[in-house]
Amino acid sequence: MTAPPELDAATRPILAFDIGGTKIAAALIVDGAIEERRQVATPISGRPEDWLAAMVDLASDWQGRFEAIGAAVTGIVQDGQWRALNPTILPVPAGYPLAERLQATFDRPVRLVNDAQAAAWAEFDVRSGIRSLLFVTVSTGIGGGLVTDGKLVEGTNGAAGSMGHVLVKPVGGRRCGCGAIGCIETEASGTALKARAAETFGDGIEAPELFERAKTDAKAAVLIDDALNLLGQALLSARRLCDPDLIVIGGGIGLRADVLAELTSICGRLAPDFPVPIEAARQGADAGLVGAALLAAGR
Repeated sequence: MTAPPELDAATRPILAFDIGGTKIAAALIVDGAIEERRQVATPISGRPEDWLAAMVDLASDWQGRFEAIGAAVTGIVQDGQWRALNPTILPVPAGYPLAERLQATFDRPVRLVNDAQAAAWAEFDVRSGIRSLLFVTVSTGIGGGLVTDGKLVEGTNGAAGSMGHVLVKPVGGRRCGCGAIGCIETEASGTALKARAAETFGDGIEAPELFERAKTDAKAAVLIDDALNLLGQALLSARRLCDPDLIVIGGGIGLRADVLAELTSICGRLAPDFPVPIEAARQGADAGLVGAALLAAGR
């Protein structure tokens, strides 16, 4: 699917979608500003047609109000085709033609992009004085996006910046849905924390509750500390490889003030001579939506 023609991003609304493992969000966005937004839980059927139907339903009364579509999705995007990198997060079948389906449904040009890559572009757009940025989202899964020399890097296979699949525990780690052993997504994501909590406490405690329990429970604190130490190591590896101006952290877990503070501390302790500038995402949970809209507008 070819990229849409450049639009006047300052005046023409873009319909943006963000499809993740837990929610599908939709918004009308003008020049990076969200005018209207809504979301639903991601259908658990595992069928892309059900996800598409949810998107259509979300935007059904917005027809005629937008000039292009930007869609941010978890997984791999290549030539308008969508597939899962880790099917346990969202089981997308290989080669699902989401861009084509959206264009046929809404009769508008479509820009399809990985959600973390879209978020990276949104975070780069709201900052000045930098040329490069690494964005890392820590939520249900872990993703990433890279901007280098002012350009979004998508990669030959659409997988550039896939931070969730940096290996941090190849010996003794868990097998990831991508097939590797010890990916950071299997060790420090919300899904990973829930699985470890179930093993430790006998029930699947969600990540927010686990963080609260860690304030008074030593076992919970160990789970959190182990995950954040591995995440800090992954950030340092990415920093050394890409050498960006800064690292931006987003996602429901990543945006916690205690997580940001701890990651900064860990990176400073592990590499005091190689400082890692870390900032919280300014676009919050909607960075993927905004980035997809900006890219769809040719900005």
